[in-house]
Amino acid sequence: MPARTADEPNDCSRPPNTWHQQSGAAAQSIQNCGGEQYFRRLVEITSDWIWAVDADGVYTYASPKVKDLLGYEPEEIVGKKPFDLMPPDEAQRVAALFRDLTRTQEPFLRLENTNLHKDGRRVVLETSGMPVFDADGTFLGYQGVDRDITKPKQDEAELKRTMANLEQSNQDLQQFAYSASHDLQEPLRMLSSYLQLLDQRYGEGLDEQARDLISLCMRSARWMQRLIEDLLAYAHVGSRGKQFEPFDSGAVVDQVLGDLQAAIQSNHAEVTHDDLPNITADPVLMAHLFQNLIGNAIKFHGDQPSRVQISATESADEWVFAVRDNGIGIDPKNIDRIFVIFERLHSREEYPGTGLGLAICKRIVQRHGGRIWCESTPGTGTTFFFSIPKQPVSP
Repeated sequence: MPARTADEPNDCSRPPNTWHQQSGAAAQSIQNCGGEQYFRRLVEITSDWIWAVDADGVYTYASPKVKDLLGYEPEEIVGKKPFDLMPPDEAQRVAALFRDLTRTQEPFLRLENTNLHKDGRRVVLETSGMPVFDADGTFLGYQGVDRDITKPKQDEAELKRTMANLEQSNQDLQQFAYSASHDLQEPLRMLSSYLQLLDQRYGEGLDEQARDLISLCMRSARWMQRLIEDLLAYAHVGSRGKQFEPFDSGAVVDQVLGDLQAAIQSNHAEVTHDDLPNITADPVLMAHLFQNLIGNAIKFHGDQPSRVQISATESADEWVFAVRDNGIGIDPKNIDRIFVIFERLHSREEYPGTGLGLAICKRIVQRHGGRIWCESTPGTGTTFFFSIPKQPVSP
């Protein structure tokens, strides 16, 4: 006898178990006509497709929603197997899976499978099912539900393609920055050398304006050299970092202070630090990070000599470092701008720099899976904070 589909008329005059016998697993739990009516209303309003198959995997029931999902009327589905609605390779995979399920008779959840719509397009469904047994414990088949996840899967695939393209673009940009910067250095070195030679050989015979022009060209060449070096540093953060390793961050800060000794002395600065923790990170990048933050603290001093303090506090899953200074501070409305590449709040004549230092700092911290931010009061000072996770992320 053919199985009853969900859109057949309801007949409460017939024995309530008739539908159970006809539709098999679909209505095992419905014991009276009122329950049957409730079930019919439920399956007709749900956005999912309710189905039942017998122990051989043959559909014995299909709710009306199947027409929205696959384009078939319920009566066109009953008597078929799920594999009949799938591309050959998917049908083979799912058929083998169903054989395993009927052997173990276990429930299953959210199994993805590709189906062919009646018009030929592919539809990805997410299928969940429960085994059904009779009163004697005999396995009767499965009843379950299918949900259309075609759009989410397409969005997921598109996101993966976009991320892959972005990753490739990022790698290409890093390679371009490295290659372009490297290629620019040689003519720049030649320009600087010729300017120095011109000044040495003919400087005394040139008038003051000519000497000023040579001096201006040499300053521009030096600034360009620093810009290229910073561009290389920015590119290297993402592509040429070392493996993370445990080390004493206090020792790295001491090394940085030694490198900055000339700037510290010329600005009469005082830089101190608390006991700093052992962390797991890239020591070279961390040295670059501290050098940029401490160097900025010294550079942007006010009327008083710079006073810089480095400290660290511990939380459950990270260390938060702080670099405090008593400098000129930052207007709160500009705080969001300071980590943007090439963004400057002051002219080069007032405070020399390329506008890349804090962008490099942000890139270094992000590479380690941390955060960087600052708090500042104009005229009083600035504190830069950054976090380093205790559990290192993959470099």
